[in-house]
Amino acid sequence: MSRLGDRLRARREVINTWLVELFAAAGDPILVAVARRARSYGARGGTQRLSDWRRGVSSPRQFDDLRPYLLALFDIADKRGADPESYRRQLDDWEMLWTSHSIAAPESDSQECPYRGLLPFRAEDADVFFGREELTKRLYRQITPGAGITMVLGAAGVGKTSLLNAGIGPLATGAGLYLGRRKVSCTMTSMRPGSDPVRELLTGLGVADEIGPDGASATEIIAALEQRESPVVLIVVDQCEDLYTEVNPQDRAEYLSVLHSLGSWSGAAVVTVLRADFYGRALGDQPFAEALEHRSIVVKPVAPEGFPQIIEKPAKVRGVAVATGLSDLIIKDLTAETGNVAPLAMLQLLMRQTWEARESSSLTIAAYQRTGGIAGIVSTVAEGAFVRLTPDEQEVARHVFLQLVHLTPDGSVVAIRTPVQSLETFDRHDVRATDVADHFLDQRLLVLSNDQIELSHRSLLDSWPRLRDWVCAEREWAPIRRYVEVDAEQWEASGRDPRLLYRDAQLNSTKQWLDHQGTPGPGINEFLETSRRRAKRSHRRRRIAQVSVTLLATIALVAGLLATMKSNDAARALDLANRDATLAEIDRSAMTDPTASARLASEALSKYPFDQSIVARVLATQADGLYQRFPDPAGAAWSVAGNGDVLAFAGADGSIELWRNTSPPTQLAVVPDAHAGYTTTTAFDPRGRGMASTGADGSVRLWRFDDQGGIEGSATVETRGSQATFTVAYSPTQPLLATTDGAGMMTLWDVADDTAPLELSLSPTGGSPARTIAWHPTRPLILTGNDDHTMTLWDVTDPRRPRAQQTFADTSGVHSVAFAPDGTLATSADDSGETQLWSIDGASLTPIGTPLKGPTAAVWSTAFNSNGSELAVSSLDGSIHVWNVSRPENPLLTGVPLRAQGTPIYASRFLDDNSLVSATDGGPLRWQLPDGLVPGAAGQGQQPSCAVEISLCVATFDDGVTVLADTFDPRRPMVTTLLPEQRFSSTALSGDGRLIATIAGRSLALWDLTDRQSPRQIGPTRLLDNRFRNHLAFNPSGTLLATTTTDNAIGTWAVTDQGLVARSDAALAGHWINALAFDPTGDTIAIGGVDGAIAQWHVSADGRLTRTAEQVGDGDVSTLTYSADGTALVIGRSDGSLRWWRDGDPTPGDPTESGVGPVLSIVRVGGSVAISGGSGVIQLIETEGDLAVTDATIGPSQRGRTRLVAIDDRNLFVVGGSGYAQVVTTDPGIVANRIRSLT
Repeated sequence: MSRLGDRLRARREVINTWLVELFAAAGDPILVAVARRARSYGARGGTQRLSDWRRGVSSPRQFDDLRPYLLALFDIADKRGADPESYRRQLDDWEMLWTSHSIAAPESDSQECPYRGLLPFRAEDADVFFGREELTKRLYRQITPGAGITMVLGAAGVGKTSLLNAGIGPLATGAGLYLGRRKVSCTMTSMRPGSDPVRELLTGLGVADEIGPDGASATEIIAALEQRESPVVLIVVDQCEDLYTEVNPQDRAEYLSVLHSLGSWSGAAVVTVLRADFYGRALGDQPFAEALEHRSIVVKPVAPEGFPQIIEKPAKVRGVAVATGLSDLIIKDLTAETGNVAPLAMLQLLMRQTWEARESSSLTIAAYQRTGGIAGIVSTVAEGAFVRLTPDEQEVARHVFLQLVHLTPDGSVVAIRTPVQSLETFDRHDVRATDVADHFLDQRLLVLSNDQIELSHRSLLDSWPRLRDWVCAEREWAPIRRYVEVDAEQWEASGRDPRLLYRDAQLNSTKQWLDHQGTPGPGINEFLETSRRRAKRSHRRRRIAQVSVTLLATIALVAGLLATMKSNDAARALDLANRDATLAEIDRSAMTDPTASARLASEALSKYPFDQSIVARVLATQADGLYQRFPDPAGAAWSVAGNGDVLAFAGADGSIELWRNTSPPTQLAVVPDAHAGYTTTTAFDPRGRGMASTGADGSVRLWRFDDQGGIEGSATVETRGSQATFTVAYSPTQPLLATTDGAGMMTLWDVADDTAPLELSLSPTGGSPARTIAWHPTRPLILTGNDDHTMTLWDVTDPRRPRAQQTFADTSGVHSVAFAPDGTLATSADDSGETQLWSIDGASLTPIGTPLKGPTAAVWSTAFNSNGSELAVSSLDGSIHVWNVSRPENPLLTGVPLRAQGTPIYASRFLDDNSLVSATDGGPLRWQLPDGLVPGAAGQGQQPSCAVEISLCVATFDDGVTVLADTFDPRRPMVTTLLPEQRFSSTALSGDGRLIATIAGRSLALWDLTDRQSPRQIGPTRLLDNRFRNHLAFNPSGTLLATTTTDNAIGTWAVTDQGLVARSDAALAGHWINALAFDPTGDTIAIGGVDGAIAQWHVSADGRLTRTAEQVGDGDVSTLTYSADGTALVIGRSDGSLRWWRDGDPTPGDPTESGVGPVLSIVRVGGSVAISGGSGVIQLIETEGDLAVTDATIGPSQRGRTRLVAIDDRNLFVVGGSGYAQVVTTDPGIVANRIRSLT
C-alpha cells in the first residue's frame, strides 16, 4: 500500500477507536437517535456515514462533517452521567487528529475495490457503475433547465442515490444539459433536506453567507447565482422523505415553493429523489404533484438478467477476472433469498466481501464461499446492527422481527409484511419501535413499501442465529396459542358461559405465553382477563410459589457458577484453550466441509476421550455424508463414468484417468493428452469393449481396454466444425453412439465396428450449445438439453432420421438430463439450480410436481442409483443433494446435503445404494452416505415406537405414511411401508413386535404384524373423542393398551384375540393431555397435561385404574418416562426443563435445564437418559443423582422437532422434520472408527 494509503488507514483506525470509546460512554445509542440530535448542530448526513466511521469503513472528508456528531454524543454521554474523563476529548483534539492525518485527493489504485457494499456510489465511482445505462439515458433526457422539478421515485435500497451520483452527475457535468436544442455546461450539487431544508439548500448552492435562512426567497437565490455568472447548476435533493418526517407542513410548503421557482429558472435544473412509500403524501403538495404527473421516472429493481454485468464489469475495470459460474451462483443466492425485494445493496456487499476474500487476481467461487455467501453476510450485518442497540432497544427489536414472521399450523416459518403502525404496540420506556425499525432499515435488513415493513432477505430466517432462536422460542408456544384461540372462540360462541373460563392451572400456562407474546388479540385478551378476574386469589398464591421456586433455582445457579469459576493451574488453562480452539475449528468447518470437521473431531477424541464437548461433535457427524479423496489424482476432473468395476474421469487438462473401484481406489491408467484443451465427458461401451471420450477440441475418440483394464489405443471420429463436443453416450440396446456439441448439433454414430465409426445423422437441437444427452434404457428415445433453456425428446427409431417428439422450455440453460434405470422417470437440471422430475408415458414426458430445489448454483449432473429409488444432484456450489424418489410425487431429501468446501462438483454417479463418486476441481471424491437412514414421508415425524425384542421400529409422519424398520443391522435398516393405502396419526408397537395399534383421525385399531407386508386387523375399530391429541402406549407385556380417549382423559383397553376391549377411564384435572407412559412393570401409568398437571394411577391386572398421586403443575408437560427401576418419573416440559419425581416425594424435584428446546422425548439408553426436542439435537444425560446434564449431543438442527426411542443399550431410532428417520449410536468410539475408515 502507498504512503498515502497508509495515512488514510491510520486516520480511519484512530477515529474508529475514539468513536467506539465515545459510543460506549454514551451507552451505545442507536444511530437514528444520534443523527437526530446531530442535526440540531448542523449535521447534513444520515446514519450511514456515522455507521461507516464507527466501523472503520471510511473516515470524514472534512472535520466539519464529524463535528455535529461528536457534539451529539457528548450530550448523550453527559445525560447518562458518564465520567467525562473516560470519553471526552476536546474538539481541538479531534480536529488535530483529523489534520495530522489529512489527505489530499486519493491516487487512483487499479486494485481498489470497485464494489460499494451498503454505501451508495459516488461520482468518482462512475467507471465501475454498471447496470443502469438505459435508465441513466432516460433520466438525462428528462432533466432540462427551467422545465420544473423532475422527480425520481423508487423503493428503499433500489439504487436511486447511486443513479444520481455515479450516473447522472458525471454525465451532466461532463457533457452538459440540453437547453432547447443546444447544450449548456453544468455543475452539480447534492443535498438532503434534513430538519432545516432551506439552510441545506443555501449551503449546497454556496450562498449561505450572502443570504440568511430566515425568509430566503427564490428571487434572492437566483440573483446571487446570476452574479457569479456560473454555469447551469443541477440541484439534486436526495431523500425528500425528510420533508414529511422532520419538517412541519408550513416550512415544507415554503421550501417546495423555492424549489419550484428554481426549477422554473433557466439557470437551474432541479431533481428530487423520493422513497416510493411517500408517493401518496407527495401528491398533497402541488410542486411534487405536478412533477409526479409530468416529469417523473421510477427506478425499478434491476432484473436478475442485469446482474452479470454488475458483478463482472467492475472487476474487469480493475483488471480482475471473474471465474466462470460465479455470477450464476451469486444470482441464484440473491434471487432465492431476497424474493421480490431489490437486492442491489446486498449484491454490492456480497461482491465487496468476495473481493476482500480473493487470494489471486481473479474472483473465484472459492473466495465467494469463504465469505459464507449471502447467509453469512446477512447474519454478520444483522448481528452487528443488533448489538449496537441498548437492552431496551434489543427487546423491542425482538418484538419487531417476530411481527415480520408467521408460524403456519405445520410449524413452518414464512416471512410476512406488517403495517408500520402496528409496531407502535411494542414501544417501551423511551424506546419507539419505529426508531428501532429505522435502525435496521438503514442497514438494508428491513424494507418499507406502502407503509408495510418486511424482511429484506429471506435468508435472515435461517442464517441469523438470534432470529432463529427467537422463532424457535415462538414455535414452542404455538400449541398453547392455538388452544387458547379455540377456547376463546367457543366461550364467545356459547354466550360467554362462565363454565368455559380458565381456572388457575390453565391461566398459569397461558401467563408464560403472554409474558413471551406481549399483547394478544382483543378476543383472546378479553377471554383471559375475564378468567383472570375469576381466579385472582388462587393466581396470587401461585405467583408467590413461582417466585420462591425461581429464587431457589437462582441461588443454586449462582452457587454452581461460583464453584465453576475456581481457577485451574496454568497447564490446565492452556489445555482448555487448545481444546476450545479445536472446538471452534470443528464448528466453523461443520457447515462448509463436514468431512474436514469430522476428521478433526475424531482426532480430538483421541486426545480428549472423556470431554463431553468433543464427544458431542463426534456423535453429531452421524448425520453427515463423508468423502475420501482419491490418492494422487492427476488433477481436476470434469465428469465421471463407470461400469461398476472401473471409473473414468475426464480431466480439465485434457487427460483421462482410469481407476479401479476398490477401497482405497487404485489407479489403472492415465492418458495425459487425450484431447487438446480439456476432456469434457467419457462413456463406457455397454458391450464391455472400451469407452468413448469427447473434448474441447471438438474430437470424439473411441478407446479399447487391454487385459489389465488399461487403454491400449483409440480411433478418432471425424466431427464437423471446430466447436467443443460436450457429451457422449452409448445406446444401451444398439451399437450406437450419440454426441452433442457447442454448435447445438446432435450426431448419431454406428459403432458396430468401433475401429471405423460411421456417421448416421446430424440434427440441430437448438440455437445454442447442447450441453447434455441421455439414452432411454429400453426404448429408442434420446433426451438433449441446451443453453437456450430447452430440452428435447427425440425418437431415434430410425437413427438416420431422428424426430423431435417434444420440446420443453426451461427457465435457465439445461445442463443435465438423465433417465431412471427402469425408464419410468427422467430428470432435467438447469443453471438456476433446479431439477425437474418427469414421468414417461410411451414416447412423451410429463412434469411431476414442482422442481427440486436446494443447490445455490448451476446443476451440471443428475444420476440415479441402480434401482432408481435415489437421485444425486450435483452442483457448482460444492453440494450433492441426494433425493429419495421412490414416490416421485413426494420426493424426500436424504438427510443433509453432501458438501466439499471450495470446490464445484461437476458430476457424480452412484457406486452402490450407499456410496457415490464425484468429479471436482480437487480431483475425484468418493462419498459414503450416512448410516442408518430410513426413508419416510413428507412432514414432521411423530413419536416412534420400538419392539426391543426383535429390533423392529415404527415411525409415522405428518402426511399419515407409516414405515416399519427392521434395525437388526443398525447401519442398513430394512424398511417396509405399513398399509400404504392407510393414513395414521399415531402408532405404537407391542414389546414383542407382534401387534401394532394405530389411530387415524378418531379411529383406534389393532393389527397383527405376523405378515408385515399385509397386516391383519384384529377386532372392530374403536372410536375416540379427541380434539387435539392422540397418544397411545402398550404396557411392557403387550396385554394392555392405554390411549387418550378425550382431550383430558385416558382409557385402558385389554388386548385380546378378538381385538380391544375397554377396561377403565381416568381424567386429568385440567386440559389437554400431552403425554402418557407405563412404568417398567406395567403396574403404574402416568399422564401429563399442557397445563402442567401430572397424575399417576395404579393399573390392576384387569386394567382398572386407581389414582395414586397427582400434582398441579406450573408448566406444560410435553413428555414422560420412568427410570429403569420404576422408582422415579422423569418429566419433560416445553420450557426445556426436566424434573425428577421420586417415589415417596410429595412433589417433583427442582427443574434441570436441558439444551434441546421443548422436550419431546425422554428414553433410557444404557446408563444414560437421552432426550430430544424442538432444537433438533439429542442430549445424553447421566441418570445418577439429580440428573447431571452433559453437553453430548447428536445430530444437526436440520432435523427440526426431534423425537426418539431406544432400540438397545446404545442405539436410538430418531425421527425429525426432514421426512426421514435414522438409527444413531451413543457410542463415540463407533462413530470415530467410521470417520477414520471413510476419510
